[in-house]
Amino acid sequence: MTGIRRKSAAFGFSLLLSLIALMLTDLKIASIAAALLITANAVLFFLRKQTAYYLLVVTTAFTSAALLLTTANTWKYDPSLRLPEKNITVTGTVADYPRRTEDSQSVVLKRCVIDGEETKLSVRVYFSDGSAPLPEDTVSLTATTLSLPSGLHSRFFYHTLSNGVWLNAYARNGLQVQTKEKRSVLFAIQKLRKQVKDRFPDHMNDDLAAVSAAILTGDQSDIPPEIRDDFRKSGISHLFAVSGMHLSVWSGVIFYLLRKRSRIRVLPNLLVLCFILFYTAFTGFSPSVIRAGIMLSLMCIANMIRRHADPLNSLGAAVAGMLLFNPWLAGNVSFLLSVSATFAIVGLFPLLWNQEPPSDGAVKSMLFSKKEAVLLTVTVMFSTIPFAAYFFGYVAVLSPVTGLVCTPLAEMMMIFSAVGSLLPGGFFLTGWSYTIAAALTNAIVRITAFTGSLEFAIFPLRENYISVCFIVSAALLLLLHFRLKASRRAILHTMLALWAGALLTGIILTGTTADDYTLYLPDAGNATLITVVSGTGSRSLVLGCGGDYAAFSDAKDFLQAKTAFSPDVVAIPRNGKPENRNLRHLLREMPPTNLIVSTETEPTPQMPDQLYRTDRLDTDIFEELRLSYETTPEFCAGVMAINGQKIVFCLYPASDFSDADERYLTGDVLLCRGAIPPTLDAGRFTSVIVMTDKSGSALRLPQNAVSTADTGGYQLTVRRDPSRGKP
Repeated sequence: MTGIRRKSAAFGFSLLLSLIALMLTDLKIASIAAALLITANAVLFFLRKQTAYYLLVVTTAFTSAALLLTTANTWKYDPSLRLPEKNITVTGTVADYPRRTEDSQSVVLKRCVIDGEETKLSVRVYFSDGSAPLPEDTVSLTATTLSLPSGLHSRFFYHTLSNGVWLNAYARNGLQVQTKEKRSVLFAIQKLRKQVKDRFPDHMNDDLAAVSAAILTGDQSDIPPEIRDDFRKSGISHLFAVSGMHLSVWSGVIFYLLRKRSRIRVLPNLLVLCFILFYTAFTGFSPSVIRAGIMLSLMCIANMIRRHADPLNSLGAAVAGMLLFNPWLAGNVSFLLSVSATFAIVGLFPLLWNQEPPSDGAVKSMLFSKKEAVLLTVTVMFSTIPFAAYFFGYVAVLSPVTGLVCTPLAEMMMIFSAVGSLLPGGFFLTGWSYTIAAALTNAIVRITAFTGSLEFAIFPLRENYISVCFIVSAALLLLLHFRLKASRRAILHTMLALWAGALLTGIILTGTTADDYTLYLPDAGNATLITVVSGTGSRSLVLGCGGDYAAFSDAKDFLQAKTAFSPDVVAIPRNGKPENRNLRHLLREMPPTNLIVSTETEPTPQMPDQLYRTDRLDTDIFEELRLSYETTPEFCAGVMAINGQKIVFCLYPASDFSDADERYLTGDVLLCRGAIPPTLDAGRFTSVIVMTDKSGSALRLPQNAVSTADTGGYQLTVRRDPSRGKP
């Protein structure tokens, strides 16, 4: 590979892009691409072209990616287990301390044996009894499966595999725990992590304690959903994911304190290496911190042997090493965002602005000039947008501003909270350290609450904008292979300005569709589950909560893809077993601001304060949306008036419309559960959608009607029409 600069970077990035391409294409296309690469490589070598060496790297990476995925696919797992409501027996080893919610606990089991068959993938088990197994204990149980939330279907499938946890299940008869007598060093580190986390609530309120502990340790299980949503909308949710920032702060502090006090030159670097190993285990071996740990370790080793570690080469080596160990990381969201952000810092930042990025030292990082910090933040945002847009479907517009303000506060908070955690409980400095940490965390929470509440905080990205972002990012990646003169840097600035202009234009255009509403009906079978979301995702309604867990997961994914992280209103006119089960999931995973249920529903502590129990409703949910319905044992129907259009829904197939009010008998759209009631004339509606598990031909639907079983779900957009007036 003579003549190739940064061989590790070239191979690492080529391997990553090859794995992504293979995950997004089928085997036939991948085989054609491999044949073309090999042919082109042979021709160029025959012609003795320098390009052949670059192509050789790409060909080697592509071949390695294909072999890795082929080997990884031999992991034993039965796809039929992902079907919901299946009874299984599970035996496995507890991976970490149980997570607690208000009504249950959950634990991850690794090295599982499911129905007598071993699997390398892990299972998360929910249980409600008082038993609490410890890490490394062996647990046996019988459980009922839930289909794992796929998250926009295939987009998150490889992310799920990369984390190992591929199945959710509920314990049916409790857990049988076999305690391990001898614990490992890893258990001691996990125990220390839990002790550090448990000290926060003793010195600050629960919300601030959850946020502080998450930033310091990476454990996000106790963060309230509303605070998590504010961090997402503000674009700084990466503070919860322990990453290079966290590791760089601590490594920089250790190295800065020891460098001038140590007589042995290599000692500071050795201690930093030991700390990197400890902190990686302390934070749960997250992909982002492993990536940062490898890069910092290479830098320390280079310092000890008096060599220079090229940052881009170190990043490529870290990427290659991690992907060779776990190829599914190419589809892991946190890994991709971490790699792209680091690539922006060590690769794009010097290329775009002709300046060196900040060092890993914490002190110099905090004193970094405001101008350079702004440019660095914009560059990181530019680099991470393609992956964030692809997986989440939106971009946080205010992330450069919020990140610039909150990141230094988070760095200082980590230092003070760590000091408080290391000091004894009764020492006076302990309380002061936690008090300062609480004040800094409170400032971060207040800033994100303000920015997250703004209407324009997040911008939903459509497929065409995502494609533009990927194309521009790929062009910049290719330009890294050339040494650009200062005069040619204007080309890059022009590309960046065009990208920013396209993004700004999209934001303006999105503002014109803010009052449009989209109705989504997942393939929930003979059940009611309707989500209604505004154009910007700032207003959302869930009507009904029926269907299995897979349907609920699809509805949740749709809401989050539309940037409605928690629905404003959930209305459930009729409550049955599926509604009650999915309502528990919804209250735990994305609790609504307002909840409307029937009078037969008993309130629970998990329900929000804004709880209404009624069988008749007629109110303006939002300015553009009015909801009314009535429920009796024989009749359940209602009307949604959205942007001047009338949508009639019938949630009880046997409802008698013979003497029904005229408002139920005609409209723009008719939604029916199961079938069209025989006493209702479907011809008086422009279109009819039947939520059912039967095909339209089996139900003998009229020409203006469709079945969700035929369409696999249904989306309907109701656009704002000023001429039709307010509903």
